Amino acid sequence: MNSVLIFFQFLAFFPLRSQQVLLVQGKKTTRWFCSTWHGNRTPDKGSVFPNDLHLLETYDPIGYSQLTVRGKRTEYEIGKYLRKNYDDFIPDQYTPDVVYAISTNLKRTKMSLQLVLASLFPPLPTDVIDDTLNWHPVPFNIEPGQGLIGLPKSYCLNYVNKYYNYVLSEEAQEIIAGYRDLYSQLTKDAGFNVITPSDVGKIYATLKSEEDYGFKPPHWAGEIYPKTIEEFSTRFLLKKILQDSVSKQNGTLPEERKVFLYSAHEFNVAIMLRALNVFYRHVPPFGATIFFEIHNIKGQYGLKLFYQDYTAGRPRLLTIPGCASFCPLEDLYELVGENLPTDADVCSSTNEMIELMVDIIVVVCDEKQEDVTLIAIYVDDILVASLDLERITEIGRMLADQFEIKDLGDVKHCLGVEFSQVDGQVTMQQRDYVADYISSGGVNTAHRLEVETFNTEEPVLKTMSL
Repeated sequence: MNSVLIFFQFLAFFPLRSQQVLLVQGKKTTRWFCSTWHGNRTPDKGSVFPNDLHLLETYDPIGYSQLTVRGKRTEYEIGKYLRKNYDDFIPDQYTPDVVYAISTNLKRTKMSLQLVLASLFPPLPTDVIDDTLNWHPVPFNIEPGQGLIGLPKSYCLNYVNKYYNYVLSEEAQEIIAGYRDLYSQLTKDAGFNVITPSDVGKIYATLKSEEDYGFKPPHWAGEIYPKTIEEFSTRFLLKKILQDSVSKQNGTLPEERKVFLYSAHEFNVAIMLRALNVFYRHVPPFGATIFFEIHNIKGQYGLKLFYQDYTAGRPRLLTIPGCASFCPLEDLYELVGENLPTDADVCSSTNEMIELMVDIIVVVCDEKQEDVTLIAIYVDDILVASLDLERITEIGRMLADQFEIKDLGDVKHCLGVEFSQVDGQVTMQQRDYVADYISSGGVNTAHRLEVETFNTEEPVLKTMSL
């Protein structure tokens, strides 16, 4: 089977955090960190493609992007596993200082975390609210969208910059070139213009969710599915885990704190594996979970890493290259330090990405008018939108000559902009799912790019005021 380009190696922006103290073969485990992907869900509405056989399916009564019964069961089993395997470490009685749990602000991740906590802390007799209810509330925190486990492609300008800078690099373009035939095939079969790895990720995510829901993949997917993949995320969570581990070593964490739980997304899991140099070529399945055990062995603090990808009955021990299965914290910092974020990596504000001040727009057409490129010139930046990524470097040189610009700064491919051309009229619009992604990051000020139409029969270079 063909496989689609894996871009997990671009960045490692998100860290995972979860803590626990445990006795393992006579060795004291001082903290436990756990990050999990939400359970099986219905497709995202914004990812359903035009030729989808189930385009009109509404997934009533739960709707789009919500946990299925199978997904709920997967998450509940994670909590049961934690209780069974760490029962001597995690107190039966829930108290506020025992666990710190956090989720992204999406219904499916919040529900997933609720299910893990429900089976991790079943009610004791003193917790019973009603004899018919075998449950009691365990609170958790919500990540507002900018931090450890948010969606960086939705709100993080620095993330977007680095992503597109890499996509436009010679290395990435060489890799992408090897998948041109696949992109062409998907464009024909899926019914929309597939030009980026994230477009392929949309198709994969939809097919996977539909298959889990009980639908059969379309016949054309046999050669490319399920060996297809999405994108990336972050490394801030890893930094936080290591900081918390050192805090435990220094005695600055509450002694009662045993567990940190993070409920997020598949790219969080994948990028954590990448940041730890243990990623292998795969798509993390629904419910994939990374477990960090912080041990104190003869006065030395270190980490053991386990990963549940459901290829075996139990999570398997991963060995970080350059370390033994028990990796001292000092050695770990040396091995993965280059993957940890610096102050320069912190995300710029959402409004900086969404509501940049536009000075002028330059529309560039080739002589045959077969390709149209939109260039938005901002106070401090230039955004380039084109159907042909390979033209962007050429456009940059042209801009430098035309406007006598010595330093163009960052030149980035514009998010989700596509063009249609009929009888000399070019219409530019933003794909609906881009605004959906932005809104999912909790940005109330997000707005769609207004549709613009302009005439290609004008001179090759045209400047328009907004």
